Amino acid sequence: MFEHAQTAKDFLPLLRSWHEEAKQLPVWRKLR
Repeated sequence: MFEHAQTAKDFLPLLRSWHEEAKQLPVWRKLR
């Protein structure tokens, strides 16, 4: 999926942080 390992290292934690925030915010839950 990722051509560059560095991109994955930067991007995956970002996705994880968004996922954690989504648990806290009902607004994000509606977007899923």
